[in-house]
Amino acid sequence: MRLLLCSCEGLLTWALLLLVLSESHGDCPAPQMPPFATLGDHALNESYPVGTTLRFRCIPGYIYITGSKPTIQCLDDSTWSETPTFCERKQCKIPALENGKVESSGDFRLGDETKFICDGGYRLIGPDTALCVLYDDNTVNWDKEGQYCERIPCERPPTISNGTHNGDTYGDHYTVGSVVTYTCNKDFSLIGDPTIECVVAEDGRNGKWNRPAPECRDTFLKDRLDSIEKKLDQILLTVSQSCYQQARQGDEQ
Repeated sequence: MRLLLCSCEGLLTWALLLLVLSESHGDCPAPQMPPFATLGDHALNESYPVGTTLRFRCIPGYIYITGSKPTIQCLDDSTWSETPTFCERKQCKIPALENGKVESSGDFRLGDETKFICDGGYRLIGPDTALCVLYDDNTVNWDKEGQYCERIPCERPPTISNGTHNGDTYGDHYTVGSVVTYTCNKDFSLIGDPTIECVVAEDGRNGKWNRPAPECRDTFLKDRLDSIEKKLDQILLTVSQSCYQQARQGDEQ
């Protein structure tokens, strides 16, 4: 009878021990959520039995990292397998800017800002920044688009009396780097530099001509003026010399 009682007590002890072990090592607690991931429509349970596999999905705006495995498993020691980061931000289409460059605060992913900068001689048409944002259909795209770099224009070159230039008289289109050359009509002489060039103005967005246009003067009038100028120079020289001689004679007396 005593042997039977001992046997029963031993069995009870083992049963209680197995029950405690089952309760302390049989389940995994609710796992820590991986970054940028969710179980979807399912809420986390307080615990999960050994062998349970949970599969996660990325939150809106994020995508699985190539080669990652978005699952964790409750192991025999009641702990979860490693929980790596397997979701990353979606990437917007990398913008292209002809005759310019694009600078980004990151690698063109959700939340990154992009700045558009044109090359010298060009100006930006459209917003100079754009942000990679999430849309209702779970796609990402730039919040502002359509930027392009335009060659900086100049106004039409000035016309001159009694002369002309070799500019684009039909299209009337002049941009930075355009050079215009002036010539005079017959019997007229060109005064000034014969060429002007379209350059970037001080504001960096508009163009201007680098110098005033030359003038065309009547050849006969020019020759007459040159002759008068020479005669005036001669008269001034004679008067100066005469005054000098008179001053010396006065000093000698």
